[in-house]
Amino acid sequence: MEKEVIICPNCSKEFEIRACSSINLNEEPFRLKQILNGKINVYKCPKCKTEVKYKSHILVTKIKDEVTEWYWLVSKKHQEPTYKETLLKTILPNVQSTGLIQQHVVFVDFGKPQEGLKFVLGDQKPQSESDWISLGKVLAGEEAIRCFQKALRINSKNLEAKTLLHQELDKLKTYS
Repeated sequence: MEKEVIICPNCSKEFEIRACSSINLNEEPFRLKQILNGKINVYKCPKCKTEVKYKSHILVTKIKDEVTEWYWLVSKKHQEPTYKETLLKTILPNVQSTGLIQQHVVFVDFGKPQEGLKFVLGDQKPQSESDWISLGKVLAGEEAIRCFQKALRINSKNLEAKTLLHQELDKLKTYS
């Protein structure tokens, strides 16, 4: 973890933090719980106690069965269907072309628990309609649409799944 100095957006107090820009879950498995609970890169200002979220991207590495996977946790403010493609092309053009590392982009609201990440970073598989909705909320584009459709297959009357599906379809139209 890198030491950084940040400024509170509320009171302008400068304070030092230990920022996390990457996590290897094989070396630090305890970090998974912190990520799922929204406790990574969220700090309280020592002066006014305002919650300050730091970094809009965190790289999480997970190695399983000799396959390396990179999960880019990205702030929800960037959640749109073409962001994944843009991120991977601009930040890591050479790694993406080699195919040696599987890369995923998921969208999180830093500072809040992320129910859907247990299906991405953990070993759990979505079973219920609410599981599929939670997973869809951290994805974008076609991946999110598939999740909302699976939720609707389980319960075709789920209003939240219908609403999220239509919102994601509208985003795709906007960005295509």
